[in-house]
Amino acid sequence: MKDDLLKIINKYRVMPQLKYFQSEVFELNEAIICEEISEHNDEVNNYKSIKDIAEEIADVMVMLKQFQYY
Repeated sequence: MKDDLLKIINKYRVMPQLKYFQSEVFELNEAIICEEISEHNDEVNNYKSIKDIAEEIADVMVMLKQFQYY
């Protein structure tokens, strides 16, 4: 995984990846805000919101690992 992440950041360069990282953090923030807004909805919607947050956290973590290895 480390080699793959290094290939990505070397291919796209650091500054564009930082901009991409910003968008991933923004998406995580949006998912969290949507969860707060929908916390009074039914269990199905709450499960979807929590799943969305988990997916966004994973995206942010991948980007963080990329910068850590770089």
